[in-house]
Amino acid sequence: MKFGIDGVNKNIKSGLIGISGVNKILKEIYVGIGGVNKLVWSAVVAVVDRLYHCDRDSDKIYELNIDTKAQISNASSPSSYPNGVGGISGRLYHCDSDIDKIYELNIDTKAEISNIASPSGTPTGVGGISGRLYHCDSSADKIYELNIETKAEISNTGSPGPYPLGVGGISDRLYHCDSSADKIYELNIDTKAQISNASSPGGAPYGVGGINDRLYNCDAISDKIYELNIYTKASISSAASPSGISSGIGGVNKLVWSAVVAVVDRLYNTDWASDQNYELNIDTLATISTVPCPNLNPRGIGGISDRLYHCNADSDKNYELNIDTLAVINTVSSPATHPYGIGGISDRLYQCDYVTDNNYELNIDTLAVINTVASPGPNPGGMGGINDRLYHCDFGTDSNYELNVDTLATINTVNSPGTIPFGIGGINDRLYHCNPPTVKNYELNIDTLAVISTVNSPGGYPIGIGGIK
Repeated sequence: MKFGIDGVNKNIKSGLIGISGVNKILKEIYVGIGGVNKLVWSAVVAVVDRLYHCDRDSDKIYELNIDTKAQISNASSPSSYPNGVGGISGRLYHCDSDIDKIYELNIDTKAEISNIASPSGTPTGVGGISGRLYHCDSSADKIYELNIETKAEISNTGSPGPYPLGVGGISDRLYHCDSSADKIYELNIDTKAQISNASSPGGAPYGVGGINDRLYNCDAISDKIYELNIYTKASISSAASPSGISSGIGGVNKLVWSAVVAVVDRLYNTDWASDQNYELNIDTLATISTVPCPNLNPRGIGGISDRLYHCNADSDKNYELNIDTLAVINTVSSPATHPYGIGGISDRLYQCDYVTDNNYELNIDTLAVINTVASPGPNPGGMGGINDRLYHCDFGTDSNYELNVDTLATINTVNSPGTIPFGIGGINDRLYHCNPPTVKNYELNIDTLAVISTVNSPGGYPIGIGGIK
């Protein structure tokens, strides 16, 4: 099975999950992001996160404990000036500034498997995300994407700072550090352009990289290794590095055993006129089941991974629902007075409120507010996502929006197919939308937001739509 940048196929055979790392033991695997998948048949997939570090003072490459960051083992580097280390799935890479080489290493012994000349004169960082390998060079001030087999250059772009020293990723997010700017950056995985930056926790960030959803940084002045928050890039914890000049850090995951897992996308719809929640067929949008809403005046429905949420404007409540029975599991007051939309991507949940004109990110367990941002329009009506992409609709502007999943800033705006758009959300890589005046449910193109298909809704006033992934 592959956990690609855009999610996973419905039917999963077997394989490596992630690139910069995976959970140590996954017993149940759910796939997708603006919808949810129900696990139909489960199997044990065991994978092992492994974290590596290099030090140019000791000329060593270390394996570290992912939690304590303590040394597990070490081996001499292939040359004399190790400056970067990182991996993708079960493959480990390293670069050396003295002889201008990029190496693939054995993940157990750390011995050299192969090498190639670096694309420029001072290779300082190497690491990857789900099947894609990146490299940075401090003399060229460039960030490169490399072929994972040959290590040859695929593309390059100028680095955001003057002295790029580290590059690496977690799952589908790419990071970079610059010791002169004393910054850690998140980069666009395709263009390598800067998305955001934060000051590093030490004075000289020399390496950055991760495993699965855990991000690490090493610093040559403080001689520390830090675990960082993947969103804010702030330090979560730190430990002394095993030697004197920490110059690179990154991880890989190795598949130990795999089996077949099947998953099913599931789509839901809520209706204000009938006060019912529906499960819909993802292709025909026909009704599969119908259950009364937990209160009158339902407003939104949507999910993350294998968890489903619902909101109600009369009760001002957010609910977690059972994905099969649609019964209430948990009830929490909404962050404001008129919650009109709820839905998520992967393991992140969002909501919009009509009265405050705000969009919120919520904690998936407590439903407490993590972040608040003004909505792009005056009357926010729906919120939900697919894969790692987030969407929103507003019945004041009659528009559908794609939003940045971190900042909630608008990426794209498109006229909705009908007036008064009220619900938007998806499953894996398919996006849906509903409109009360037309009494229709729509499937939309995830990029253009154009209508792919239109079906009559099961109730008289469709007001929310979304899925679990």
